[in-house]
Parts: sequence; C-alpha cells; structure tokens
Amino acid sequence: MTSYTKLIDDNLFKQAVRELNAIGKYAKIAIRLQSIISSKEGNILQTAKFLGFDRTSIIRWIKRFKKYGIAGLEDKSGRGRKTLFTNQIKAEIKAIISQDQLITLKKLKLKIEKKFKITFSISALHNQVRLLGYSNITGRPQHYKQDKEKLKDFKKNSNRIKRKESK
Repeated sequence: MTSYTKLIDDNLFKQAVRELNAIGKYAKIAIRLQSIISSKEGNILQTAKFLGFDRTSIIRWIKRFKKYGIAGLEDKSGRGRKTLFTNQIKAEIKAIISQDQLITLKKLKLKIEKKFKITFSISALHNQVRLLGYSNITGRPQHYKQDKEKLKDFKKNSNRIKRKESK
C-alpha cells in the first residue's frame, strides 16, 4: 500500500494541474509540475525513481512551488561555468582587432594571455570574437603545384570575355 505525502494539499495539487495545462508538456517546468502531481497521487520516492530524479529534488520543488508558485520552479541564474572574458578583456580584444584587422587568433590569444595573465583555448577566443561581431577571414587556398603564369593568363582572358559580353 502506498503512503501519501503530507507536503501536497488539495489546493496545491489543483494549482499544479492548472499550471501544467497552461504550460504544455515539454518543458522543465512542466516535468517538475508533473512530478508534483504524481507525488500527490502516489509516492514521492516512486515518482522520483520513475522520472529519474532524486527524492530530495522533488521535495525541494514542492516547497518552492508552495512558496513562490510557478516562478519557484524555474532555474535560477548563475548556473554553469563563468566566462573568463570580462568586459575589460572584451574591450581589449576589440581594441586589438580595430588596430590590426588581419591579426590571427593565435597572435590575439598570445597578446591577451600576456596582458591579463590568463590561459584559454583558441576555440574559446574564436567563440568570443564571433560574439563580439567579428568574423574570421581566411585567404583563398592555393595549391602548391599551381602555375602562377597560367593563373595570370586566365585572369586576363576572363576579364576580356566579360568586357565583350557587356558590350
């Protein structure tokens, strides 16, 4: 025989059902609401095992939902790893790029690491540069066996053909 939890009263249960119907079924908050509803109908431990959460997480959600409503089930800010790139470093990156638009990521990385005494990967710098609104420009690749004279002739002839077509 399953034991019912005393944490969830009928008003909280009805509020959770109303909020779940308003949100939909495919969100973090919806899963948390569904776990609250399932805990009222059954057992918190069984619900936790079935949904793949810890029992204490569901209890925490119930308490936060009681105290703050639907806003208590949202994730709070400040989760995850903090960025290495402070506003001062971002400003320095912008200044360096504005002085030398053709700087490579490797050289930019060395300058930033030397000035601020931090280490980071080139891919992290690349992502940051892209977030700042800059793009990576690379030269057009040339094959090492490419004949430069034939290339010049081709460019000359292709310009003549374009001029003839435009007339």
